[in-house]
Amino acid sequence: MHLARLLAAVSLAAPLIGQTSPGYRIAGTVVDHRTKAALASVLVTIRAANSRAAEPAETLTDTSGHFQFFNLSAGKYTLSAQRRGGHPHQFEQRGQFLTAIVTGPGLDSEHIIFALPAESRISGFVRDDDGDPVSGATVHLLHRQVFDGKQSVQLQGQSMTTASGAFHFPHLAAGTYYLAAAARPWYAQRPAYFTESFGQLTKTGTSIPAPGLDMAFPMTYSGDVTDPNAAQAIVLPEGSNVTSQIVLHAVPAQHLSLPEPDMQQQSGNRPRLMPGIGVNVVGPGGVILSSPAETPQRPAPDEGGTPEQEIYGLAPGTYRMQQYTFKMGGNAHPGSELLVTVGSGGASVSKASVTRIQGKVSYEGAAPTKGSEENLGLQFAGDTARSFAFVEESGTFTVQNALPPGQYRISIVNGTGGLAVRSVNQHPGSTITISDSAPEALELNLTLGPASTSSLSGFAINEGTPVPGAMVLLLSNDDGTGWIGRDQSDSDGSFTIPNVEAGRYKLLAIDQAESGGDELEYRNPAVLKKYLGAAQAVDVPLPARQALSVQVVPRGAN
Repeated sequence: MHLARLLAAVSLAAPLIGQTSPGYRIAGTVVDHRTKAALASVLVTIRAANSRAAEPAETLTDTSGHFQFFNLSAGKYTLSAQRRGGHPHQFEQRGQFLTAIVTGPGLDSEHIIFALPAESRISGFVRDDDGDPVSGATVHLLHRQVFDGKQSVQLQGQSMTTASGAFHFPHLAAGTYYLAAAARPWYAQRPAYFTESFGQLTKTGTSIPAPGLDMAFPMTYSGDVTDPNAAQAIVLPEGSNVTSQIVLHAVPAQHLSLPEPDMQQQSGNRPRLMPGIGVNVVGPGGVILSSPAETPQRPAPDEGGTPEQEIYGLAPGTYRMQQYTFKMGGNAHPGSELLVTVGSGGASVSKASVTRIQGKVSYEGAAPTKGSEENLGLQFAGDTARSFAFVEESGTFTVQNALPPGQYRISIVNGTGGLAVRSVNQHPGSTITISDSAPEALELNLTLGPASTSSLSGFAINEGTPVPGAMVLLLSNDDGTGWIGRDQSDSDGSFTIPNVEAGRYKLLAIDQAESGGDELEYRNPAVLKKYLGAAQAVDVPLPARQALSVQVVPRGAN
């Protein structure tokens, strides 16, 4: 069952707990995932999967780890468990999916074994060349994982070091992580700043670095390396507490001046638009991390010369810099994206291979009521990047960040309900491909229409026996590179994949019992190919009264 659908229906109606008919029961034992020892005093919660009306029901496990809920109606319930001081874990949760408990005639919901994983922690210190603590450093926690069927590195969180240089990341799942530390030496020379007063820009501070004080710390990764490709992976076992130290080595800072974007001027030489620039470091797996480099405001107009954007405190490394302009008191408008490589002898600047996207939406049938488009959002999700766009009242949109080459799925993330992307530039579907030779600017015409209300339901089985917790995939083409619907089978083996367009598909169910909690990289055609021989063809919508079942194949094929 998809977790997002359950979060929209998070309650168990209070009358269900006390009613006498039919009086089904959910019961079981919470055990430690590693040792299988029973866990006492664990908070267990059940919620009805199809009701918004009331509160969840809760209980604590007894000394033998046992829990039970009485007098429940037939239906589906989510089950979660939480240790004291920990975070709640859903039953058989894998990524965004979980296994719901189903009550009803002939169904066993009273012998549940809830294997609760133990949380892990990463702690440590950031120090400088002299062994002194670096306070106020930003430590990024990066998680290498399979998300939505693809291997990726994602930013998991950030922590600011204390006066002793300490950082701490609690409540972590077992897995593979990286650390990245960003800071400025405490003695580093600050650049000049320009402040506005009564429409004039006034210089404050000094732009002449003092000898020996114009230094910078490179972004430094676990293993005390500055090359993101050499970052040392921290393999975090379940229930462990790993300690890591990062040492920052100061190097002479580099400065960079970039021409400002063309800006219209008002009388009095005051710009109608103000420039800005975002400076980010390209980390492991292409993840973007904020840099501690300084970007003061532009020089005062009366200083003469070509207006430039100045960046101070750059250490050797690879940066992505996003230029933008913004109106006085208004929103920022992104401009060119630059790829900057900084070495000890200077910096090289080139335009990043990215494409800026804008366009307009139209609608099949009646358009949404006036004003509802204000909150309509579009997501462009690819292998290594994603961005968003908000649809204006006129129907136009501009994607917030330029996108690198790759394939992107366009989906509606908020706003008017019941809509889906039906075609892109009059071609059916909701995907686009940005090639290496794509233009810097791309215009799209999106057609939105009613989202499909059809769904595909059935049972995952193994030789006639229902299989809970199976990964169920619905593939729109033979190699799995198109649209993929997904669910996880519940305790009776049932699954439902919503919003399925009419057509022929391949249906596949994969046993996850021996997966060790690892997600399958099912959007990788090479991985998926191993299972395609077991997929069965299905037509949506199903013929009337057809009962659908799919045979589960072992995960071992991966």
